[in-house]
Amino acid sequence: MSVTEPLAKTTPPQTLREHTQEVWEAAEAMGHALQLPPPLMKALRDAVWLHDVGKIADGFQQMLQGGQRWGYRHELLSAAVALAAGCPEDVVLAIATHHRALNDKELGAQSGLHAMESVWQKHGVSQWRSRLREMETWWTWLSQFLEQAGYAPLSFSPAELPSLRDFLFRFSKSALKQSPDELREKLTLLRGVLIAADHLASGHHTVPPPLKPPQWNYSWYPFQQQMSGAKGDVLLEAPTGSGKTEASLLWAMHNRQGEARIFYMLPTQASINAMVERLRRSEAFGEEAVAPLHARVLQQEFQQRYSESDYLQAAQEARARTDLYRQFYAPVKVLTPFQIIKHLFGQGYFEVGLAELRQALIIVDEVHAYDARVQALLETSLRYLREEFGIRACFMSATFPSFLKERLRHVVPHAVEISAYGEPRFGQPRHRLRVLDAPLEECIHLIREDLSAGKRVLVVCNRVEQAQAVYQQLDDIPSRRLLHARFTYRDRATIERQVLDKYTQPQLLVATQAVEVSLDISYDTCYTELAPVDDLLQRFGRVNRAGKADEPALVWVCAQYDADRVKRIYDIERLQRTLEHAPDGQELHYDAVLEWLEKVYASGWTEKEQRIYQDTLSAMLEVLSDLTPLYEAEHCVDFDSLFDTVEVLPSCLQEEYLRRVTAKEWLRAHELLVPLRYGTFQGLKSNGLIERAGEAPVVLLDYDSQLGLLPREHISETWIV
Repeated sequence: MSVTEPLAKTTPPQTLREHTQEVWEAAEAMGHALQLPPPLMKALRDAVWLHDVGKIADGFQQMLQGGQRWGYRHELLSAAVALAAGCPEDVVLAIATHHRALNDKELGAQSGLHAMESVWQKHGVSQWRSRLREMETWWTWLSQFLEQAGYAPLSFSPAELPSLRDFLFRFSKSALKQSPDELREKLTLLRGVLIAADHLASGHHTVPPPLKPPQWNYSWYPFQQQMSGAKGDVLLEAPTGSGKTEASLLWAMHNRQGEARIFYMLPTQASINAMVERLRRSEAFGEEAVAPLHARVLQQEFQQRYSESDYLQAAQEARARTDLYRQFYAPVKVLTPFQIIKHLFGQGYFEVGLAELRQALIIVDEVHAYDARVQALLETSLRYLREEFGIRACFMSATFPSFLKERLRHVVPHAVEISAYGEPRFGQPRHRLRVLDAPLEECIHLIREDLSAGKRVLVVCNRVEQAQAVYQQLDDIPSRRLLHARFTYRDRATIERQVLDKYTQPQLLVATQAVEVSLDISYDTCYTELAPVDDLLQRFGRVNRAGKADEPALVWVCAQYDADRVKRIYDIERLQRTLEHAPDGQELHYDAVLEWLEKVYASGWTEKEQRIYQDTLSAMLEVLSDLTPLYEAEHCVDFDSLFDTVEVLPSCLQEEYLRRVTAKEWLRAHELLVPLRYGTFQGLKSNGLIERAGEAPVVLLDYDSQLGLLPREHISETWIV
């Protein structure tokens, strides 16, 4: 390949000039979006224009033209040029680390940072000088290139470039921890935006145009109007189906500075997917403005694109789209809490995520839905981001028990409280509670009567095995569906589509806790096993959702349950308090619900929950104390350990799975896996029901596309949601 300018990339070939220009266009757009101050924008420009100049080395250029692997970090040469040119220290550091952290073994070895003085003098110095000589071929071109970009001509030769060893020694992790907050923030933003711009430009993407001011043609309720004018942090209390989402977006747009990002947080993948589609269809945003972020985005993007004949194209498009969602691209991201929390664990290019969070608007929907462990992680993370990066938060729930509100006050001490319940429209109760002194399995005749009367019925069980049994007892109902977490990813996606589509939604839906959060469905009545009061209220929220029924819908709670099995899921004391204070026979207006919540949570969390909260809080504070720009984390807390899910392959699907793996259709193979809680997985393993075979552990249980993974009787006590 004959070239007249040094290359930066291949496939397709791109010159250093072209790539640098694209990176600057992306970085400049990001800087404006984040409203970076002028000094930081100047530093960012210097970092971008010099970040890849080390690629002019002969060995790197020959590698790009089909030669052997060069084996040297080009960013070290780039940083040396920046240092010799008199760039500020933060610029040099951002350039030196835009691919590897300072505690990376390869970067440390090649820079001499991790080598003893005697070893460096004996071997490192000569190697460094030989790399400098490789820059002579394109040195004149480089000087002219930088002059054209507005920089002074290079007044030194490659041989005069300083080693980075002594420079980098001054920025040990302990030294950076003790440096001023302003420097750490600047390094975080500088490295984060540089890496983000480099990645975006490498994929030949540009930052989308700014969001247009939303043109909503609605008659806003008073609480929504309050939200549209509220400044700073907010606690919003409003019933399901009242327009909380629109209210939170009004708040976000009113509080947005520049093109600050909007993060809409939800607890489940199903609720995230539904919200993404809802926002993309709205008048305010659109397809490119909204991105989902959760563990299975790649799989879902693939499923949307795949047909029997174009696996490779669908997989390529899905990967490209998923990668784009993770980058500084869409201004609105809908995600789980872990997608934000993970940045604080200091892994990978964590500065990219933290930079994007600068002055961000974070909407935490269904805030009641998190257990003590996640609540501790969320509170600690958001408090840190509020103090260090100026985020503003909107916490939303249908109801806030006092103890939860007190906890959130530690995160947002001056938050404005807004409630929809004072408005006549939302003061009307949508449900009437009836407690049945019987187990759910003995209420099948009542469910049948409602179905025969033409009602649409939701049945919610606490355990998968129980849900399967109830579903089979009603096998003569033509329009029915079962929803829980023990389906393959393929079947779960099909079921959720049918349940969420008003044209295919079944008359009878039997479900577990998988139905509780943020699913936009509305049934005429429900029968549910006893659960904690806040979980019950979520289940009720899938009934008469819009409050259009002539009278409050009946919601039935079955008070009898198998305590030995349910205690693995819920605290029995809380169940008993929920039952003891249940307003049986009453309409569930706001005051009755609030009184019920306050009585159940009069002492806040249970002793066990409080212990989990404190242990998690201590661990998270340790994580934050280790967070240092330019360095990957060295604490002993593993982010992946926060997830207790193991994916297994039902034995009856082994042959199909093997065919897909053999054809290298990895994403299609992954559709056949079933997620299990780690405790359930261990229980199956101890009973000899797990085999390790190939890519995924095989579970020796039957599987049915309508029922899911079928447990055996002797391990059913571990079988939960």
